[in-house]
Amino acid sequence: MTTTKPEGYQTGLGELIRAHRLYIGLSQRAMADRLGKDRRDYQRIENGRDACPPGLMSKVEALSDLFCHQVDLIIEEAEQRKGLSLAVSNDPAAEWDRLVAGRAAVETSEDAPISLTMSGKSLPRSA
Repeated sequence: MTTTKPEGYQTGLGELIRAHRLYIGLSQRAMADRLGKDRRDYQRIENGRDACPPGLMSKVEALSDLFCHQVDLIIEEAEQRKGLSLAVSNDPAAEWDRLVAGRAAVETSEDAPISLTMSGKSLPRSA
């Protein structure tokens, strides 16, 4: 018996969704969490095994737009101050802020450098 997806499901969006996730720098698990999806369901959509449900692509694009907007705000602040130093936490809950700050530091100009300093507990190093 063949089942069909309800109207509005789209195939072929997995690679585009993956590109957005990689641009932001999130893991599949973190992206699924941000989108309110089960990790396994998200993986099947991204890998092209399942069709993209209605509204998911809009959520992905909105998340990517938010990321870009926050990066732009940091770069603008760095340009106004002729440079910026940011402390970013290595706490897993601060992943989004680290990714935004890191992207801004990479995309800024030489005239408005952004330096990053990690704060928080360091993980033990293995010998």
